[in-house]
Amino acid sequence: MYNPDNKYEIGTEFFLLSFLDPFQILHSGDIKGYIEELKENNSKDQSNIYFILRRPKICLIPESFKTQGTLVSMDFEVWNKRDRLILTSQMNFPMMQGKISMESEYPFTKFKLVDTQGNSISSRPTSIIGNSNQEIGEFQFLLDYEILYIGKSYGTDGNRNSLDRLVNHETYQQILTDSMNDHPDKEVFVLIGNFAQKYFMVSLPYEQYPENDNEEMQQHFFNNSGLNISESQLISVTEGMLIRYFSPEYNEKFKEIFPSKSHVSYSKLFDMNVRALALEVITGHEQTNFFTNKTGRLKKHFQNFELVKTDGRFNIFEIDNYSC
Repeated sequence: MYNPDNKYEIGTEFFLLSFLDPFQILHSGDIKGYIEELKENNSKDQSNIYFILRRPKICLIPESFKTQGTLVSMDFEVWNKRDRLILTSQMNFPMMQGKISMESEYPFTKFKLVDTQGNSISSRPTSIIGNSNQEIGEFQFLLDYEILYIGKSYGTDGNRNSLDRLVNHETYQQILTDSMNDHPDKEVFVLIGNFAQKYFMVSLPYEQYPENDNEEMQQHFFNNSGLNISESQLISVTEGMLIRYFSPEYNEKFKEIFPSKSHVSYSKLFDMNVRALALEVITGHEQTNFFTNKTGRLKKHFQNFELVKTDGRFNIFEIDNYSC
């Protein structure tokens, strides 16, 4: 609780915010190709957390394809159980030259544009619609992503080969099977993202708290440019916050026990007397929400977790309209 008129037990408190920074969303059918591309370019996946997502299927209507110069028009159908919502999209491809043709095969969930010079662009209807600013009124919810599972991309040895592990992950395979059998009107995606951290040290006026200013922890904070917590511990803490907050359907651990003093990755935060943690997830797109049954559909998700539950210590994450 934060009340500037209160007398608090400690004059200086420490906080940790974990927030989603860069991320990308891959269709389940593109993951193996993405892995091969990384290997060919001798690159590594730098994500530390992944989400398995699901949203309504979007298919191209091939006979709707029209061109006028570099302007391409196509119709897409968004599945909503037994109903279909038809959307028209117009896109300009200035890099294409001459006549443009389109190639697509059943079930028309991906396509390729080819010009007379041999230039080509491959994409998916879900990418075109998902990245557009087209308003679809009461059906806007069809572009939202349901979060089904959250996991760490960071191995116990520090390696980030999460996508290699993911394609054979038992839960991922179960989600693909369940979606095919029980949700044939939907597609599965994987968000691979990097959660970064910010550390906060907040001090109240020294003259009010000369004997309770937590000087040892202040020195620790300055010596380490924050809190001295390993990367693997930070990722484990972030995973725990995400699962506790979103409570995805296919996650079992951490739904009710985060934060726990007995968990080795969390115990150091308790030992440091850190006041509170916070989690921030922003989609970065005005048309798209992330959701679970627990959270509802939101573009920005924010949750604070108190490690010390007492009215005698202030918590900056509880200030009204707090934003980082």
